[in-house]
Amino acid sequence: MGKGLEQTLAVLNGLVGNYLARTRNGLATEMAFWRSNALLRADRAGFAAAYPEPSARVVVFVHGLMTTEHIWQMPDGSDYGSRLERELGWSAAYVRYNSGLHVSESGQRLSRLLEELLAEWPVDVTELAIVGHSMGGLVARSACAAGERASHRWIQAARRFVYLGTPHLGAPLERVTNAAAARLAAIPETRPVATVLRTRSAGIKDLRHGALLEDDWIDCDPDVRAARVGQREGTTPAQARVENDERQKVERERYLALYGIDLADLSLYDLVLDSTATTAAELGERVVDLARTRFG
Repeated sequence: MGKGLEQTLAVLNGLVGNYLARTRNGLATEMAFWRSNALLRADRAGFAAAYPEPSARVVVFVHGLMTTEHIWQMPDGSDYGSRLERELGWSAAYVRYNSGLHVSESGQRLSRLLEELLAEWPVDVTELAIVGHSMGGLVARSACAAGERASHRWIQAARRFVYLGTPHLGAPLERVTNAAAARLAAIPETRPVATVLRTRSAGIKDLRHGALLEDDWIDCDPDVRAARVGQREGTTPAQARVENDERQKVERERYLALYGIDLADLSLYDLVLDSTATTAAELGERVVDLARTRFG
């Protein structure tokens, strides 16, 4: 596969990758290690073949939205990883993934992939470093949370994290896009444009506030909520989205004025549930699990 085609697929995954994955489309990119423009088998034999002289210190590069590991290459054909290998004796591994998935989902997959690396690397890994570009930094942070919950061993080996252009506090452009979509949906003539904007992937929407975890999805994806409300009330999803946004705005202002409480401040809550792709029974189980943990 040529570099141009790989980049085209990366853009496609970034735009609608969650749809591709949900429909099991063959164009969806599976998270994996790549090296020298080839898919790397994440087992002992695969690593041994790709790294004749493996180092006990491994640096993992995680690209950002709509890109691949080629983002790390320099004009002369070398890349950051090869320089670290040559000058400091590290071994470099590159992750390629579907950047259209929720950051939390990519984080869980990265944590599992790093656990496989530690288990299958030809020598014992004494030090692990992760370098994330843009969304890749959020995915790395999400992987830390997933790894801690799963008691993964790679967490103990991780010593260094480098973030390059990572929107830890959210990406202003995505917030502008979200606001523009809501306003365009209110005007009949521009609703088709709003529909196109709202088809952007879950990964892009997560950049709005730098969402890392499932709990950061804030109870339901706004577009999914609008579709549900529209179906229930006999209106279009676009109109329901406008009404939902206005209702949330009014409620937030009212609570701030009357009680001094900002409903958008999630630190107020002990548990934030997401119902985008979760059944009522599953949500109930999470509440029960929290209650058992908290109260015994």
